[in-house]
Amino acid sequence: MSYSGQGEYSVALEYDGNIDLNNLFSKDNSVNKTQPLQYMNVMVKNLLQDLKFFEIGTNAQFYQKSTDFQNQVGKTPLDVWSGYKTSVDMYDGMKVKMLIDFSSRILRYNSVNDQMKELFNQARKGGRNRRQRVNVE
Repeated sequence: MSYSGQGEYSVALEYDGNIDLNNLFSKDNSVNKTQPLQYMNVMVKNLLQDLKFFEIGTNAQFYQKSTDFQNQVGKTPLDVWSGYKTSVDMYDGMKVKMLIDFSSRILRYNSVNDQMKELFNQARKGGRNRRQRVNVE
């Protein structure tokens, strides 16, 4: 199914209610804290996206392309992105806390096909990687 860009669409929004953030600090265990926690997590996600971070995966991990490591990687097909894993949740005996953990991702530019072609060409030329011979039938 493809989208041709033609036609008219509408979206209906319905008011569902208020989210009381004071419920986060309630000592009453019967108070539902899922909506305020979800709201706080969405706020953090929107803030990081406004700061030009990209979400990779589904575990609230946000990364930004980093130039700090460019010299260390050199002429390899690698790119280092630094970022954060965030979560607002109940920790340590029903206390609301925010987790912000530093994280890094190393991403490759080339595909597996590109890597296999490179290995094959090195093996054909008798390059320094003779042990990595590739059998092609």
